[in-house]
Amino acid sequence: MSQDLIEGPIDGYKLTDENMVCCPDGIPYQYELGKRHQLVEENRPLDLCEYGFHFCLYPSGVYVYKNIGRVFKVRAYGVLKLDKTPGADLKMVCKEIEFVEEITPTGNQNTGHRNTGCQNTGDQNTGDQNTGNWNTGNWNTGERNIGDQNTGNWNTGNWNTGERNIGHLNTGHRNTGHQNTGNQNTGHRNTGDQNTGNWNCGNFHTGYFGLLDAPVYVFDKICEVKRQDLNMVLFYELGKRLLENAPFDIKPFLGIPNATEIKITNLHQAFIKARKK
Repeated sequence: MSQDLIEGPIDGYKLTDENMVCCPDGIPYQYELGKRHQLVEENRPLDLCEYGFHFCLYPSGVYVYKNIGRVFKVRAYGVLKLDKTPGADLKMVCKEIEFVEEITPTGNQNTGHRNTGCQNTGDQNTGDQNTGNWNTGNWNTGERNIGDQNTGNWNTGNWNTGERNIGHLNTGHRNTGHQNTGNQNTGHRNTGDQNTGNWNCGNFHTGYFGLLDAPVYVFDKICEVKRQDLNMVLFYELGKRLLENAPFDIKPFLGIPNATEIKITNLHQAFIKARKK
């Protein structure tokens, strides 16, 4: 049976009893420091939790499976390729394993520093089983996460792999909605970017099921100029003028698509009226 293996070496960590004995497949196995151990049945396929030498990628992860014993840094060869999941408890299985050195974890089974939670590899975590730093949630591999099981950074939701997400299950960045694979979405389940609606593959949609990019409306009409070709400096300058009560010269802004003097004047008056309210 062909398996997708990483030849290695891959460094990891393993916990044994006080005599360096572990029980793979329920049978006691004696390990030795500095020795490279090989499986007896070489042709038998590796099976996580069933057959093979097991180890954790992170030192704190070993305590998820056993609470007491000695922790060793190991070097693994012929590692079965698995999908990585967030958290320090990520376990791997391999055909050969070498015990390199013994390590001594600190209190609460943390190998990082200034952790108030348990089983953290990173630093300054208040949650548990984090490999990143400054996490208040659990099972995070990124940093500064407040939720759980994030692999990115600065997430306040859960199960995010991107960064700066507030929602849940996002793989993109800066999403406030949920289950987005694009970026900067406030809606849900979008694969495009900057959508406020849901289930959009395109970008900039406020509605649903958008396949192409949403058109740009300027002065309530579709703009014939492509979004990337718009003179946004001119847009921002007009925006600043609209926030002032004093009249201003309209002519420089007539280069904005669909702009006319009366439209800009009416828009300015509408802003002034709204502010008075």
